[in-house]
Parts: sequence; C-alpha cells; structure tokens
Amino acid sequence: MKKITIVTFVIILLILSCKSPNKKDERVITGTTTIVRSGVENQKISREWLEALRTRESKTYRDSIAELKRPLSEGELEWQQLIESITGEWDAMRDSINVPFGKLGISDTIYVLLGYRGRDDAFTYKDRTMCLDLTALNDNYGSAGDSTNKDRIMRIMSHEYTHLLSKKWMDDNDFEIPANHYASDTAFRKHILWEIWYEGFGVYRSMSPKWFPKGDSLSPIAKKTLEKLSPVFTDKIITMDTTKALTLEQKKWIQEKVSRAPFREKYAALPVGIWLALESKGNDKNLSVWVNKGPEGILGLAKKHLKGENKKKFDAVFHDRFKD
Repeated sequence: MKKITIVTFVIILLILSCKSPNKKDERVITGTTTIVRSGVENQKISREWLEALRTRESKTYRDSIAELKRPLSEGELEWQQLIESITGEWDAMRDSINVPFGKLGISDTIYVLLGYRGRDDAFTYKDRTMCLDLTALNDNYGSAGDSTNKDRIMRIMSHEYTHLLSKKWMDDNDFEIPANHYASDTAFRKHILWEIWYEGFGVYRSMSPKWFPKGDSLSPIAKKTLEKLSPVFTDKIITMDTTKALTLEQKKWIQEKVSRAPFREKYAALPVGIWLALESKGNDKNLSVWVNKGPEGILGLAKKHLKGENKKKFDAVFHDRFKD
C-alpha cells in the first residue's frame, strides 16, 4: 500500500509540473551553446555557404566561385583556429549581449559558419547563424595572431549576434522590411530607418573601448567623428523626411554609407552606436527603451543627442514628434 501511495504522489507531481503556468518562454536563454561549422568542404565552398551568400552576392559571382578549389591559406587557417579557440569564452557573454532585448532571446544552439572568398567579413544567415569570412578577415585585419584581433573577433561576433536578436525583435513585432525599398518614398524611409537601427545596435557592440564615453563626456575620437558625421546625418535624414518625391539619385545619396562603408565613414550607424553608448551609462538595461521604440525611435535618439546647428535644423523638422 505504501508503494502505491508513493507512486501516486510522484505521478501527481509530474502532472502538476507539466501544467505549471510559470513555464518559461522558450525564447529566454536558459543555456547556451555556440557551434562552429565549416563552410568549406573538400577545398570547395559548401552548399550552405553558397546559400548564405545568396542575398549578398550576385548569381554570376556565386557561380564563379562555386567550382573553384583551393585549400585555406595559412592566414585563413589562423583565423579559423582563433575563432574556434575563443568561441567558448564568447558564448559565456551571450546573456550580457541580450540585456537590451530583455526576455527576447535566442534559445538553444547558434552556429558560426566559417567560409571564404566572400567580400564581407561577417553577416548573419537566417535566424541562428553568424557567418564569418576567413578571406575577408585576413585581408581586412591581417594576421589572426595580432594582439588586437582576439578582442576584435569577439566584438565582431557580438555585432552579428545582436543582428540575430534584432531579427527576433522584428519577428515578434511583425516588422517587415520592404521587399523593394526603392519602390516608393514610404518603403525607402522605412528601410533606411530600419538599417540605421539594425546596424546602429550592431556598431555599438563592435566599438572598441576608445569609442566609449568617460562618464557623460565623449571620448576624443567619438567627439571628432560626430563633428564630421552629424552634419551628413542631419542633411540626409531631413531630405528623406521632407522631400515629397525623392529622385533615384537622392535615394542613392541618402543610402550611401548609412552602414556599408569603412567604420569611421558610416554616417548613420556609427553616430547611433556612439549615442547608444551615452544612453547606456554603463548599464545596457538603459538601452531597452531604444530597442522597443524600434526603427522610428532613431529620430528621437538623434533629436536628443545632436548638437549646435545640427540640432537646430533637426528640431525645426521633428520638434512636434518626439519629446526629449
């Protein structure tokens, strides 16, 4: 009888645990694993790596490299070894990178796909894969053994992981990027604000310590860079917002160097990264408000942080839309 009572008690406990209303949202990170995979098979680009390049490279280019065969160079191998060696250390940072996004997270395993022969050093593929191009990393940053490159690749991975989190936010908030952002002024504006928001948060994660403020004071390099880029940001965003029918030339001018440019020339993504550093005040929970405002919130962030004549010009257009 005692045996039956114990078994019955265990069954009741199991039933109650299955029905518990406090079951965690599966999107909350409860345990993390990051797995490195090769995008090279038998000295050729793998099918998965080619698929990852589909939206980034033309079919002509992809076809031209698909059948080429060569081993990884010594420099590329060194980058592969560096990435494999730091992945566990980086993986331990995922919870802290997730902080601005609150409970929104990526559960279970994410992947780092290592390919070569692309032209961007890093990008994301679908919703759980970060792609790193060994050729581009070696070309852009030199030997993986350089003393600065361990920290650099950690920051690059954090940048790309932030993109995965941003994609999750977009999915949860039914935010869709226009399929053809040149089709209308509305689609173009939505795309540009999204790109600034998406890449601005990424840049925040890839900035080295020299870009971060000391207290409320900008670092010398951040101050100098904002002095150069803020007028460009102001003029382009005002033009985008106030022009009734943007020409193709105007759209190309506005989109040029939003984020696809040498780091110090990213006229929108880099200022946003610097402004987010000011907003965080050393506590990334302070950035949640700017995550949740979404792409439109970028205008409010700019209105808050632009200075001098740039602020006057910006306020004249956006004064009634956002409160500091």
